[in-house]
Amino acid sequence: MDNCAACTFWKKPKESNSATGECHRYAPSPLGAIYKPNDEEVTLERGARWPYTEEEDWCGEWKSGPNPTLTTAELKRMKESMHPSKKP
Repeated sequence: MDNCAACTFWKKPKESNSATGECHRYAPSPLGAIYKPNDEEVTLERGARWPYTEEEDWCGEWKSGPNPTLTTAELKRMKESMHPSKKP
């Protein structure tokens, strides 16, 4: 089936039981203003991330091929590199 779970660009953490993963078709998108529901405060975040998708999602750029999954440690390193810690 041509869905995210079978796409070569989709990455899911190995240790995860969730149906959510990341689409790595293009470079990560920059983060910007984050609006929280029922909250008037706007949070600004620096960095970038790949879009989150579900296993059953699909798009017009699906590509068959090996779909390696990421270990939690690999995913953590990637996220840390995209979201550098704030200096005091």
